[in-house]
Amino acid sequence: MAADARPVVPVSQEAMAMMLGMTRQTLSKELKVLVAEGAVALRYRRIEITSAARLKVLSDPSR
Repeated sequence: MAADARPVVPVSQEAMAMMLGMTRQTLSKELKVLVAEGAVALRYRRIEITSAARLKVLSDPSR
C-alpha cells in the first residue's frame, strides 16, 4: 500500500447491512453521518476510511 493510500472496506452497503442485521437504508443514513463527519468516503462497492482518528472518536460510546 502506498504511503498516501487509505484503508478500504471492500464491501457493498447491501452486503454490510446484511452482515449487521439492518436495512440498507438504515446503514446508508448512518454512513452519511460518518461522511459528513469526515471519517469515511463512499465509493462504488467499498467504503474508504478517510480518518481513522475521527472514526475512533465517533465510535466512542461516551461521547
